[in-house]
Amino acid sequence: MSGLEHAIRNALERADRSDPEIRARIYQSARHALDAGLAKQEVEDEEVIARQRQRLDATIQTIEEEERERLRAMARLEKVLIEREPDPEPEIAPEPRSPRRDANDDFSVNAPDLDAAPATGRAAPNIELDRDDRAARETRADAGSLDDVAPRVNEPMARLVADDRRSQASAPIAHEHAKVGKIKHRKNKAKVEKSQRRKRGGVASFFISLFVYSCFLGAIGFGVWWVYATGMIDVALKGEGNFDLVPKELQTAAPAAQQSEPLDPLRRFSGDWVNVYTGKEANAISPRAAALVASFSDSDGDGVTIASNASGKNGEVTVETPEELLQTLAGKTATIALTVKADGDAPTQIYVECAFGAMGGCGRHRFTVGNERADELIHVTFDGKMAPSEAGQIIINSDVMGKGRKLKLYGVRVLPGS
Repeated sequence: MSGLEHAIRNALERADRSDPEIRARIYQSARHALDAGLAKQEVEDEEVIARQRQRLDATIQTIEEEERERLRAMARLEKVLIEREPDPEPEIAPEPRSPRRDANDDFSVNAPDLDAAPATGRAAPNIELDRDDRAARETRADAGSLDDVAPRVNEPMARLVADDRRSQASAPIAHEHAKVGKIKHRKNKAKVEKSQRRKRGGVASFFISLFVYSCFLGAIGFGVWWVYATGMIDVALKGEGNFDLVPKELQTAAPAAQQSEPLDPLRRFSGDWVNVYTGKEANAISPRAAALVASFSDSDGDGVTIASNASGKNGEVTVETPEELLQTLAGKTATIALTVKADGDAPTQIYVECAFGAMGGCGRHRFTVGNERADELIHVTFDGKMAPSEAGQIIINSDVMGKGRKLKLYGVRVLPGS
């Protein structure tokens, strides 16, 4: 567990330990590391695993309390340093010199002068003996006693030692000063950025407010103009009269009311088209044995309903084509248009043929008709054909499957070509 504690502390040293979220992520990583280590060692005993997790949680709680105490101490230090500048540290006075001994039992050792020492080496101490004790030098040396040696403290040496002690004592304070300086720098930088954002936001807020007020004043102005233009003020003052909700400046000529009439089946065709069947000529439609026809009228116009109960010739219906129209088509091209719609929601498949006597026919054409009115077109060429001497027929089967699906026929038209 001491290894995990050491890893947690190292991670805190390398990270921004003042951020609680970063500390929480480091603690969670330690928990994952513990679980991975226990799994790697194949530890499956639940009690052992729970005990290891409890020890890790206790370690994390201890470290977290230390971190919080450190942050509180830094906050108090910062508050103190901001309120007042630290007092200058007193200078350490040099140690006093030892008093000179009497001439009878005193000799002195002079410490080397640092300023006079050569750069290549250290100077040996200079020993001065009193004249009266020169004779006793060897005796004291043989006895090995230095009790009577009185060293003289060199003043430059004492100052150097004092400066070294002072620098060592002030190192933690300098470190805390550096931390406080960094905190102040971050705070000042945050203040500058906040001020810049406030300036940018102030410009944007000004234009937004200007736009909102302009719209508001415009709406009020339009309302005042509308009340004045409709004559509502005059009616309120006079107590009588009428006023128009729509001002005269905004009024347009309304179209005249029209009577409801059924749609004209020829509304999408020009005057060049020749009508063969317009939905009202009941005698123009002739059903065969397995076909039924019935007239109708709806919102799209008049017409006839065709129901073919056979898929072949017996289920066909013929539309008579006048002889005069066929004579105008001889040797030319023509377009035949059938306006149809399925009777019901389901579509139906139809086929259309032509029988124009000596002019021949137009082939068989198949169409799928839905429940919306549409125009089915057939292009025919009668080049080199002689004009017939009798009327022709346009043949329609409403259901190629012979199931009796109904078809609404609104009209048949022919456009002569050249």
